[in-house]
Amino acid sequence: MAQDALDFADALGLERFAVVGHDWGARIAYLLASVRPERLACCAAMSLGWQPGKPPTPPLEQAKAFWYQ
Repeated sequence: MAQDALDFADALGLERFAVVGHDWGARIAYLLASVRPERLACCAAMSLGWQPGKPPTPPLEQAKAFWYQ
């Protein structure tokens, strides 16, 4: 998805651009900022970090519902 953002910026003729990412988009914003910092004018990432502690193993049905993660 980060590459998609870069490709889109290229298609628009943007050498530098601002990026705002929320939740999963924050991961994309972090990646863009770390891998291609010269392309970003600024970066805002809004996401809650993982809370420390051992996560419980969810029931099988719930684990199946998390397939996209």
